Amino acid sequence: MNLDLDSGDLTQLAGDLAASGSGIVPALLDVLGDEAQALQKLWRANARASAGPHGKWYPSSIDYEVRLGEGSLYAEIGPNIAKRQGGMGRGFEYGSIRQPPHLDGARTYAVRAQPYTRAVEGRVGSLLEQYGL
Repeated sequence: MNLDLDSGDLTQLAGDLAASGSGIVPALLDVLGDEAQALQKLWRANARASAGPHGKWYPSSIDYEVRLGEGSLYAEIGPNIAKRQGGMGRGFEYGSIRQPPHLDGARTYAVRAQPYTRAVEGRVGSLLEQYGL
């Protein structure tokens, strides 16, 4: 998406988006949730392939949570330390004195970064069209 906007256009856009109401946040939460889930599934698959028998519960510790913060939407994806072997995430991902780095999360991000960006841009573009912007 390539927009050619000046500061007046941006001010108008901000006002229009604020006036468009509650439809934008749920739409973006949906796409963010879908992409976070895709990241989680691929990260788990990568971890299953690399964790070996000593990390048999580690892949199931990889969770995601979509959050709405003040002025932001974001997702946290990764090992949940409250789950069995979730606290071992740093060692699996970055390695330790006992094992080399697996980089399961890094490989997942490398594969999913462009599809994620395209999904968000597509959703924003459709919302802009929907509101006549």
